[in-house]
Amino acid sequence: MINLCNKKITNDYKKKFAKKKISKDLVLRIYTTHLLGSEKKLVLHGGNFEVSLR
Repeated sequence: MINLCNKKITNDYKKKFAKKKISKDLVLRIYTTHLLGSEKKLVLHGGNFEVSLR
C-alpha cells in the first residue's frame, strides 16, 4: 500500500482548522478520514463524500 499522507496538505489542514479552534489531534483524524474515504478499495459503502465546514 502506498502512503498517501502529504506533509504539506497536513499542514494546510492544521492551518485551516486552527482558525476554527479545532485541536491538532482532531484535524489529523479528519485528514486521515478523508484519505481513507478517497480510496475506493477501502470504502465499504458510499465514498466520495465531501463535507463543507462553515
